[in-house]
Amino acid sequence: MIAVTLWGNSSAIIPPEGLVGADAKSARMVTTRALSQWANVDDGTLLRIFEVKLPDGRLERRAFIQTTDVPSSPDVYLGPLTHQLGDTPAQTILFEVGGSRFIFGCVDDTVRGTLAFFNAQRVEPNKAKWMRATKIGEIEEARCFIFPIFASEIKEWTAVSEVRITTRESLSTEAASLTLTGSQWEKTFDPPIDISSLFIHITLP
Repeated sequence: MIAVTLWGNSSAIIPPEGLVGADAKSARMVTTRALSQWANVDDGTLLRIFEVKLPDGRLERRAFIQTTDVPSSPDVYLGPLTHQLGDTPAQTILFEVGGSRFIFGCVDDTVRGTLAFFNAQRVEPNKAKWMRATKIGEIEEARCFIFPIFASEIKEWTAVSEVRITTRESLSTEAASLTLTGSQWEKTFDPPIDISSLFIHITLP
């Protein structure tokens, strides 16, 4: 068992399987996100993201879910973040818990500027409904973002057709132009990227 400091004197125990194939002493916590505002889970249900060093020297971010309100509830290791959305410069992990699905990700260092938002758009035949078909995640601590797909939306969110990553600088440039989209990086995928099989299904006690 490896305890990794979060803040102050607080710490989290990384599940043993989360350290397989990595230098356990290199583990460090990256960020934590509460899930209860979007899913039918206890208030203390948290997504923990940590980073480890691999034998070849590369750093890898991995994820697990911890239920702090239920001490007897085992932590659930999800796995590493990987590039799942084509050549999008962001590593993600997709999971389902408490009736909602989530897309969590961290933007690669290759995207320069002050990161603002990660926008993902699903397939929507009616272009006038593009806003309804778009999920927006604010890029916060450690270049990471998260957004939920609620139970009523799951049938529609089977594929991603477009991704946009914006920065404060690109949005400022857009405001001064009639032709720019405001994105630092963007791509339309044809065919769309199927995400329906990427979600890790989690059942908590």
